[in-house]
Amino acid sequence: MCDDLSSKARREGGDRLTLVRSKINGLRACTCSALNWRPSVSILHELHRGLQIFSVLTFFSLSACSLDAPQLAAVDTDLSKVGYSLSLRRASLTSRDFESYKLLPNGVFVECGTIYQGQPETRFRSIEQPNPEAINHSRQLARDIVDQYSQGGAQQADAAGRGEGLADPGVLTLLASNASSKIELRTSVDWVEQKRNSFAALVNQFIKAVRGLPEKAPCSNEEFYGIGR
Repeated sequence: MCDDLSSKARREGGDRLTLVRSKINGLRACTCSALNWRPSVSILHELHRGLQIFSVLTFFSLSACSLDAPQLAAVDTDLSKVGYSLSLRRASLTSRDFESYKLLPNGVFVECGTIYQGQPETRFRSIEQPNPEAINHSRQLARDIVDQYSQGGAQQADAAGRGEGLADPGVLTLLASNASSKIELRTSVDWVEQKRNSFAALVNQFIKAVRGLPEKAPCSNEEFYGIGR
């Protein structure tokens, strides 16, 4: 009986030893396969393409961050390389009015009308070609605004309204941009109309110059809520 038990123990021990050796050999095979693995050409191609896409996205992300830097005062001595656009919006008891301008290399784009249910209804749209001296004068005033803006002038401006209702001070937006940067002055029409400080007076002078570029008053409005032409 003792001999039978000893034989059984030896068989079980041998079976366990065989199992252990089998597992060790399998592990060695997996390890060798992993060390000898080489990526296929298609996998390498996909990795390369992924890196290219990541690089492009990173570039555009960094570029987008730099576009909003207010550095126009230090670039482009040629005023024609800077684009200027102006929009005005103010309401009365009976209507909500708007005017928009964009200085072009040899003229000015003009649009005006009313706002109904949140949508502009254009009454007049045209590209005017005034004399070059008038265009250059408007551009120089705009450049003076950019210079003062970059020196902290924007902090002197009132907050913009919404252009809704008689008590609302209105919205004035002046955008200056070139190939690498842009700035935006956003304030109220009333702040400019009342010339509450020297910076407001300069902006008022610019708006009058731009409104005077078209031969006829936009939408027959000689004044836009107190700002003439």
